[in-house]
Amino acid sequence: ESQPKKSFEAYSTIKVNNLIDEKICHNACQYIYENEERIIEIYKDDKRGLTLDIVDDKKYIKYFEYPLKENPNLFGRFVTSEIFKIAEYLIGGSVFLKSVEIHSRCAKGTPIPPHQDNAYYGLKNAKALTFYIPINNEFADMGGLKYFKNPNTYELEHKPSDASGFSLAVANPSSIPYKTFEPDYSPGDCTIHHPRSVHFAQEVPNSAERSLVVRLQLHGLNDSMKDGHLEWYASMIKRNREKVSNTQNK
Repeated sequence: ESQPKKSFEAYSTIKVNNLIDEKICHNACQYIYENEERIIEIYKDDKRGLTLDIVDDKKYIKYFEYPLKENPNLFGRFVTSEIFKIAEYLIGGSVFLKSVEIHSRCAKGTPIPPHQDNAYYGLKNAKALTFYIPINNEFADMGGLKYFKNPNTYELEHKPSDASGFSLAVANPSSIPYKTFEPDYSPGDCTIHHPRSVHFAQEVPNSAERSLVVRLQLHGLNDSMKDGHLEWYASMIKRNREKVSNTQNK
């Protein structure tokens, strides 16, 4: 096996610089800034498709699930044949595009709790990948994404989380024995992470410039969901809502 694949198996994440042309990133960035208020207004009732950060009474997109619907010509340019080739090489089989999303980290933005994506997906063999592509600069010490360098066989228990946009988090993050990988990104750089990668982000400092990200999720064609996962996930959401409701009623 070649070095990048071994590294990916050992640490669950790798970084590829200049994966997407900087001009495409710049155009996507401009589009979001110019259309953000309109997007928020259109999708404000879709709690699944749009999550907001509210900072000083102003609303910002934190996650948005429909950029391909919003502007297929622009955001479709992030779905490249190279990404599919890399994904098939790392997964060792055919893949399909599961989703394209916009993620954002703005000043005073909320933290992202340590979690593994497969806690949400519930895939039997964890055959999936996330391509995380900042379309402007993102810095680890300014609220950017950080990764534990854990092997891709590592699986942790998750519990309900009340973090904005995150219903699950690692149950005992202080017990994770691995060092962290804390990348800085220029526009079009990309980290690719395995669904068992443990990743997180701290609260964004007041002084941070906002970072915007296009996130692609690809799944292996020959993987399927664990038996009982949907029921387990539904019970986690229910417990979370009850916890929030109890807190509000105190």
